[in-house]
Amino acid sequence: MNIKRLLMLIPFILVSQQTLAEKLYICDLSCDSSGKLARQIAPKLKEGTIFSVVNIINYTANTYRVKVVRKPHGIELYTYQIVATTTKSRSAIADIEKAAIQFLKPYAIPSSVTPSAYDMLQSSSSKYGVALHLRNNLSLADRLKSFSSRIANRTGISDFDSKIEVEFGDGTVAEFEFDGLDSHKRWKFKYVPGSSRDYEGNEVPEQRQSVPGVYQFPSYSIQTSFIRYVDRMFGINTLSPTACSGSYVVECSFESNGEIKCVAKSFCR
Repeated sequence: MNIKRLLMLIPFILVSQQTLAEKLYICDLSCDSSGKLARQIAPKLKEGTIFSVVNIINYTANTYRVKVVRKPHGIELYTYQIVATTTKSRSAIADIEKAAIQFLKPYAIPSSVTPSAYDMLQSSSSKYGVALHLRNNLSLADRLKSFSSRIANRTGISDFDSKIEVEFGDGTVAEFEFDGLDSHKRWKFKYVPGSSRDYEGNEVPEQRQSVPGVYQFPSYSIQTSFIRYVDRMFGINTLSPTACSGSYVVECSFESNGEIKCVAKSFCR
């Protein structure tokens, strides 16, 4: 489970922590009602199992016990009975959500470590430098460790991908994930392949065959960083248009000979 998805469970934990539920289920936007979801879940569980269904819409948690009704001819009907209903105020939920948003803010990487995702992708030593910076930031590691421990203790959920987003000085971002402990029992991190994005959210291509596409940039300097990257990384030479105040588009496509051609266009104001 992705850590962002895990953070979404915080309100659910608040509204169901008073119950003795063995399992926790989410009634989200695609769910008609907690009751309907409970009816679908009950036949899949053993008799006597206590489970909670938390409604993301109204912040309520209904806790149920699986009950089996035995009818003549040996037919068993799985149903449920409500054990408890808990609610929390929207203001309390809002406070937790604000904390979650704060937690999800990308972690800033100093330019002295690596100035951009483009630079990081061109060098394994740059990736290691970012990972080392994250490892040496004890406050970050401790915060993540404490958070994941609390979630595991409250919900029993521990099988999630512990990924954090990092942001570079030029606005590009990437994801790193936990990679065990080093010999000194410090948390290690490693880059998540394919996770790099530029300032506008465009995926930064990491393989030559992934370059073709249309890339939009809000300024000359940002599109220049991309052009420089594909040139150094893949040997694709792109003529940059004259600098002006406006937006830019770089279109890359395969030629008939299998080569990749990129054309940059400016939209000056």
